[in-house]
Amino acid sequence: MAISEQRRERMAQALKLRADNWTYQRIADHLGISRTQAFEDVDGALKEITTEPAALTLKFELDRLDEMQRPLNEVIRAVDVIREFEAETLRVASLEMAEPDHKKDQAQVERDYDRELETTIKRTDAALERLFRAVDRSLKIQDRRAKYLGLDNAPAPDNSGEAREDLQTLHNAILSAAEQFGAAQDTDE
Repeated sequence: MAISEQRRERMAQALKLRADNWTYQRIADHLGISRTQAFEDVDGALKEITTEPAALTLKFELDRLDEMQRPLNEVIRAVDVIREFEAETLRVASLEMAEPDHKKDQAQVERDYDRELETTIKRTDAALERLFRAVDRSLKIQDRRAKYLGLDNAPAPDNSGEAREDLQTLHNAILSAAEQFGAAQDTDE
């Protein structure tokens, strides 16, 4: 519901008076409104004051989390590239094993293959370690985002029999209203 400019001004004035330690009754008398309305005006003004900065802060924090997430996504994607490189390295090494080079003896080819395999394994282990750290950080960022958005506080759906009965009653009322509307349309024609 949109707040009129007049009410917004009254809310600001009521809040200022309250900040000056005026009672709600004194504010009400001064502004020509009820005590309840004075309280609602002060309360509404306070909510507006805190809601707007809170929304800006939330947007800022979510943008910051997005910024932190981007490089982690790059690390996660980089693992695929490393896997392709490993596969190619092992393919080349196995070809060398299958077709011995006349310049190298078989023992040298096997040592080269073992060294290449060891290097590849170390590279893979390091990449996987980076990946796991990135995933852990990513999960922490997602957890933080969920907390900011209140996703973890979402109420559980009400699957009680009473809720189902209420839904059925509502459903029947809608059907009945639709039938009555259709019957009224038929009589108008």
